[in-house]
Amino acid sequence: MANHSPSRQHTAEELERFYLPEVSFHDATLEQALKNLVSQYTLVCFRSGEIPLELSFDIQGNPTEKFTLSTGGSLTDILENLAVRTSMAVENSGSKFTFTPAGDAISTGTFAVQPDFMTILSDLFKSSSPLDSKNIFNLFKEQFHLDESTTLSYSSPTSALIVKAAPSDMAQIKKFVQAVTKRKPLQFRIRSLLLSIPSSHSLDCATNKQLTDGQAQMIMRSVSSFKGASVSILPSTVYRHNEEALIEVIQELGPQNKGWSGVKLAIKSSLYGLGNETVLFYEQRPPLKSKQSANPRHKILQPARVLEALFLKDSHSMLIKIHGSKEVSQYLLITSISSF
Repeated sequence: MANHSPSRQHTAEELERFYLPEVSFHDATLEQALKNLVSQYTLVCFRSGEIPLELSFDIQGNPTEKFTLSTGGSLTDILENLAVRTSMAVENSGSKFTFTPAGDAISTGTFAVQPDFMTILSDLFKSSSPLDSKNIFNLFKEQFHLDESTTLSYSSPTSALIVKAAPSDMAQIKKFVQAVTKRKPLQFRIRSLLLSIPSSHSLDCATNKQLTDGQAQMIMRSVSSFKGASVSILPSTVYRHNEEALIEVIQELGPQNKGWSGVKLAIKSSLYGLGNETVLFYEQRPPLKSKQSANPRHKILQPARVLEALFLKDSHSMLIKIHGSKEVSQYLLITSISSF
């Protein structure tokens, strides 16, 4: 993903949705983990064109316990996770965060969680195996060093986490569940166009750069004035965070030819900073001429390839050149990739 020069400074309120894809802490104290977190936050800001805020931390009680943890999520989610992991509570005023020792809490409880709670845990803790009601306790025990007397189970029919624990363990679990239940489902919607422009014309616009709605509209007005240009609207699709979606506008060529013509576009997006990082996989094959066989002379106009990974803020546009020849140039105009 190409670097972007800082262009704007976000607010402290936006830290709740400022996403860090993965942060690892190895044998670290809370103070060391926070320094690592600030470094990762600054890097994501630099790569996504944001000016980082000056984060400050007030750690009370001098916790010295070391821990190992790999997690991801919004900056505030990760801070909550670190607080839970070190038996602390965290509050913030703007970009200043104060950590205090956690007090006593209830000793038993049932916590309502969202139906995709297990999926969220797998994403947060990078679990190598699927989670279920039997092994969820092992995950919590590993992450939070729960006492042997603590019991924990998950009820799938009621989407509830049932906990019996000593006050210190209950406080950790309660704060963690509160942090997780604030997370929103991570889905994306992409809208895009395929532009074919005769080589006698050119677009006066940089490719692989973020565009405003006004710039995208100017591109469309220019294309509409080009003789011989065409615009194809690709189907809009919704897909989950870090999962691949496939858009196909193709024609099957039948059992004899065993091929297809048209366009295939695979997309994979993950949250990154205040936008998303997206990888596109594109392939196009032209229609067969009469009496032409798809095998082996069916030429691939644009070989399957991964386009440059790109960073795109919600609802922004981007123009990507995907093919060029003496006769025609083709562009993919992403009008928006929005998360919700």
